[in-house]
Amino acid sequence: MGIIADMCTGYPGYLGQVTDKAAMLPELLTPAGYSTFAVGKWHLTRARDMTSAGPFNQWPLGRGFERYYGFLYSLIDQWHPELVEDNRFIPTPREAGYHLSEDLAHQTIGMIRDARAADPAKPFFAYLAFGACHSPHQAPREWIDRYKGQFDEGWDVMRARWLENQIALGIAPPDTRLTPRNPEVAAWDSMSADEQRVCARHQEVFAGFLSHTDAQIGKVTAYLEAQGLLDDTLVIVMSDNGASAEGGALGNLNLRRHFQHIPETLEEHLAALDTLGSDRHWNTYPAGWGHAGNTPHRWFKMQTHGGGVRDPLIVHWPRRIGQGGAINHQFCHCADLAPTILEAAGIDPAPQPGRMAMQGTSIAYTFDEPDALSRKAVQYFELMGNRGIWAEGWKAVTRHFAGDDYATQKWELYHLDADFSEAEDLADTHPDKLRELQALWEREAAANHVFPLDDRNIDRLPHTYYLSPRRRWSFAQGQGRLSGYAAPAIGNRSYLIEGEIEIDLASHGVILAAGGQAGGFVLHLDGGHLVHEYVGPRAREVLRSAAALEPGRRRIAFQFAKTGDCRGTASLLVDGRTEAVAAMADLWPAPVSGGVTCGYDDASPLSDSYAMPGTFTGAILSLTVETADDFRIDPALETHIALCED
Repeated sequence: MGIIADMCTGYPGYLGQVTDKAAMLPELLTPAGYSTFAVGKWHLTRARDMTSAGPFNQWPLGRGFERYYGFLYSLIDQWHPELVEDNRFIPTPREAGYHLSEDLAHQTIGMIRDARAADPAKPFFAYLAFGACHSPHQAPREWIDRYKGQFDEGWDVMRARWLENQIALGIAPPDTRLTPRNPEVAAWDSMSADEQRVCARHQEVFAGFLSHTDAQIGKVTAYLEAQGLLDDTLVIVMSDNGASAEGGALGNLNLRRHFQHIPETLEEHLAALDTLGSDRHWNTYPAGWGHAGNTPHRWFKMQTHGGGVRDPLIVHWPRRIGQGGAINHQFCHCADLAPTILEAAGIDPAPQPGRMAMQGTSIAYTFDEPDALSRKAVQYFELMGNRGIWAEGWKAVTRHFAGDDYATQKWELYHLDADFSEAEDLADTHPDKLRELQALWEREAAANHVFPLDDRNIDRLPHTYYLSPRRRWSFAQGQGRLSGYAAPAIGNRSYLIEGEIEIDLASHGVILAAGGQAGGFVLHLDGGHLVHEYVGPRAREVLRSAAALEPGRRRIAFQFAKTGDCRGTASLLVDGRTEAVAAMADLWPAPVSGGVTCGYDDASPLSDSYAMPGTFTGAILSLTVETADDFRIDPALETHIALCED
């Protein structure tokens, strides 16, 4: 697959999906007699295929799972998620106090319970991928407040303290050195008191988010224990990459702004301190806390140094693992987990006809020999031009920036067996070892379809990322949520919403809604008035008809005429009469992702003027959206959005 699904380039190693030649675990486990469930994040399907029209061959059920409940995207609103069940989009849950992590744990338990009720002897494979702790960082207030004041000393102090704790726990060797602070991270003591308050609160939110997620994992394991299943169930818990720097100096209140290069002020952050983590924000923490989260390593997610690729891994199987609680130090890559699971299940990993050979080395040998030497021989890394190779305890790695010459770029060399944190670069003192590893990286890269190297963090999205260009969409009242990837792309262009409705004096509710509180629009009827609300980067712009609509059949329209970049004139029309006109200048530069609904609002509420889901009580006889051709295509911005969402 090579890179995230959003950034396929068409080369064999970058198809935006897992090749059909590579068998996924459920494609091997289901035929072997296992019940197979996937719950939570997927993000293994091309964006253009995440629609109700499919194709569904790269959705979870298309890749062998028997049941699915979760989200196809890279990130999700924890309070108001856009969800999929099996092969269909479903309404967002509306229970008071709902949180996605709790729902995902509940769904996992339910799938296991139901399958075992029908056949108690049938084994199961459950893949549970939380949206946490990916941004946006959102958690119940009581979990966040448990950490109040605990990070006031800042990330520099915490990095040193957390390394001490890692050494005390045996996670890091006693001689592990703390790498220098990343240059893009400010020294904590150099920041103002207000900046420190903001940054500390962001980490409190993240810590609450993480602890809340841990509690949901605990619910699943508690269920297994209550059923007498825990001791004989292989449980693997891991995260998927290093902590992120996307939050910049102060973090983000609304990631949609960050995605579209719209800055936020310190004053805005201070005003939001009491509501961070709630459904009013799409927030994430500053890069300084991402750096601290990668202690003791340097750099971040999206690099191939330790800060980008080194993650915790917990394996629990009391009936099979003799020494519970031990900390093993063999090299393990995520590619090694599939063969480990297959070995535990007694399934031959030999390739089926037309399939690739299974990559990776099972770590099941460590269950009996926790001190055994690593059986893994080599592992390459590559991400957007950042290269890395591990072999026999040594690692060679590059920190790449777009435009750097691959041939002359500096490689670093670390002896990980003696340097856990990649603190001492040995490239100058061991040039032969470095040349050996560089040559090995070339061979591994060629064998795994890494070439051609592509270092674009921008301009990487091909125009085939979206569905074929459209200029007109038709909607029907009550239809299922239309994926944002198939929706009208109204960002920074002229467009027209037009339709016919039939109403009485009491009619109210949503006619068309797109996006959510982090950005979008809604056309609705309120107190008999036609209202359009646009949630822009900075403010909500409301346009309301001068007069209430008369009962009966009414032709309605909202028209936006672009007059410049991210600005234009908005008009509401009823039966051809202009009822309201206003200038709009706080527009999103690119389309805001999020589903579209007709006759109701779903997922994150777009307005406080109605109670969700704001079902329209009249009749929508017809409704269309037409877009003009004055949109300024900005592939660099769209690629930046896709990269940030990952």
